[in-house]
Amino acid sequence: MLRKIYILFGPPGSGKGTQAQFLVKKFGLPDVSPGELLRHEETMQTRIGKKIAKTMKAGKLAGDGLVKKVLLKRLKMADAQNGFILDGYPRDRAQLKFLSKKIIKKTDQLYFIEITADSRTIRQRLSYRRVCPHDGATYHLLNKKPKRAGKCDLCGTKLIRREDDYPQAIARRLRDYKTSVKDLLVYAKKTKRLIKLDGTAPLTRTRRELSKRLKELN
Repeated sequence: MLRKIYILFGPPGSGKGTQAQFLVKKFGLPDVSPGELLRHEETMQTRIGKKIAKTMKAGKLAGDGLVKKVLLKRLKMADAQNGFILDGYPRDRAQLKFLSKKIIKKTDQLYFIEITADSRTIRQRLSYRRVCPHDGATYHLLNKKPKRAGKCDLCGTKLIRREDDYPQAIARRLRDYKTSVKDLLVYAKKTKRLIKLDGTAPLTRTRRELSKRLKELN
């Protein structure tokens, strides 16, 4: 079976989630984000969730062992059998090795999509971001305000500011990304299936560009 796997990567706040949702609507494939999976485990206070709580609060990344568990669990679901969208994974050499050995098959068709954004834009996006701890809905206090201040439009739950969206954590996450992304970029370029998008450009433009590039690679 030919599976199509879309691998989105870029610094935190670059707009990976926005592009992932565009691909979800375009191809009907699930958006698989280890970060969101881990946060869900934490919110539900599962055994895994309790283990990652301290790490997430410090603005650090969860250990590879935990990431692998939630990722493999999600990819076994029926909706991921024809392909999926990986949002923010892999992040480093170890995760890339795991992806290539345990997840990607020789028959899979891969697309690497790099989303770029400058540090100033990233800081603004993350500093004003608010999320619903119940359903994961995301808002922005400047560009995507909730209908009721501080409340989720979907369920009415009080919105929160994630611990890793505070200035010190943002700076740390940006440094970590710049260090870890090098191996993934080398790998992606070798496949000659790398698409680079400007995450600060208008959505209509980036969506047209992404659709055009994907069509060229098919």
